Amino acid sequence: MNKNIPQFFVFGAAKCGTTALTTYLSRHPDIAISSNKEPMFFGSDLDHSWKTNSLDEYLSFFSHAKDNQIRGEGSVWYLFSKKAAQEIIDVRPDAKLIIMLRDPAEAAISLHNQFVRTLNEDILDAYKAVSSSEKRRNGMYIPKNSHFPAALDYISVFNYAEQLEYVFSVFSKPQVHIVFFDDFIKNTENEMKKIYSFLGVKIVNNIKFEKINESRQVRFMALRSFILKPPPVIKKIVIGLLGQTVYQKLDSFRNKIKGYTLTEKRKDIDQNKGNIKKLFVQNITNLEVFLKTDLSRWKQNN
Repeated sequence: MNKNIPQFFVFGAAKCGTTALTTYLSRHPDIAISSNKEPMFFGSDLDHSWKTNSLDEYLSFFSHAKDNQIRGEGSVWYLFSKKAAQEIIDVRPDAKLIIMLRDPAEAAISLHNQFVRTLNEDILDAYKAVSSSEKRRNGMYIPKNSHFPAALDYISVFNYAEQLEYVFSVFSKPQVHIVFFDDFIKNTENEMKKIYSFLGVKIVNNIKFEKINESRQVRFMALRSFILKPPPVIKKIVIGLLGQTVYQKLDSFRNKIKGYTLTEKRKDIDQNKGNIKKLFVQNITNLEVFLKTDLSRWKQNN
């Protein structure tokens, strides 16, 4: 066992409140969260652009941890991975997993919004994008510059029952704590106390649980595309005229201003939400059977 590997993982799922959870956990005096919130070291089957490949680099994200603190990280795509659970338990058999689950339709809408912003998605209509999942699973309709093509299969991304079946084939039940997003939102303090107990740390009552990470929508798609991925000829001209150092400064400025191409509200979701929910009914039913719990609230169009 590698004792330098973190003791717990916020294992997923994507767009299920994990950013808020890891933020709250980082405020506990007995917990140290990785400085890179989502290092993505495990999950060798995941092909994306922000993966950490070096063990030394991965462990450096916990260099701030004190001797009396337990270490954790929150790479939410681990749940989607078919290898991450086994890779973790191979090096840390006593690891604990916290898994947050949300109405898959709500999560898919939020993920689609994020992918449009980051140019991983080029189908702007959320219903059309989600309903294209099977075709994308077979390699069709993948954007040319997609940085995470597998995640465009929204139906598979939020197939919680299948994912949990794999997790529990690797980890014992006492090592896994499941949190439902709607319960977490309704009574954050109570859910956090359950998580503290699961992790074996003391209950702390003076931590603030403000709302974190509201979703945003693209306002000017063409402008955002140009800002995030300017044509190669533009980059070449700028570097030729101003030099690499100046270009890097401009690149940093570009990253700062890219947020100004966003707006906070989705205007097309209400009319599509019911149809998107229908696409996930089978996933929800499978999860109800697996967890032996009633999730009919997720099937309602409210």
